Amino acid sequence: PTLLPFLPALAGRALKAGYKEVQILTNAAALADAGIVAALAKCHPKAKKALQFGVSLHAHLKADSEFLTRSKGTFEKTLAGINNLHKAGFRVTLYHVITSRTFRKLPAYAGFVTENFPWLPGITFSLIYPTPHFGSHMELFPRVPQVVPFFDKALGLLNAAGVRANMSSCG
Repeated sequence: PTLLPFLPALAGRALKAGYKEVQILTNAAALADAGIVAALAKCHPKAKKALQFGVSLHAHLKADSEFLTRSKGTFEKTLAGINNLHKAGFRVTLYHVITSRTFRKLPAYAGFVTENFPWLPGITFSLIYPTPHFGSHMELFPRVPQVVPFFDKALGLLNAAGVRANMSSCG
């Protein structure tokens, strides 16, 4: 949605129409442009409280992130977008899809998040969900018993830092 040039107007219109909150799910790469963030902040007097951003950050390492998203050059932009949103006063949470490439790195991901975004209120985790286009990439799907010890350790680190962790499923 952040690629839409009319997103600030659309968000402002939703708030003017009476919506109490608008949640925007994004990779935040376009929000590395502080001008877009400023336009969103100005779209309505209550924008900073009513607009909430769920940012996909599926890895804390550039190589893993850009492999999973298939988007070269977006990792640094996503991090900049997250920071721009926070500096502007918006509520930001993260969304992380657990894959076979990343599950062993969950504790390091938790450490990265708590070190770089100590203000973060929460993260939603989801196991990768099989859809037809993943048929040739089943190697991305970890077995749940393999994930558990790494996930538990990551949860301990997040809980100690006061970051709320949620689980979600797309299927």
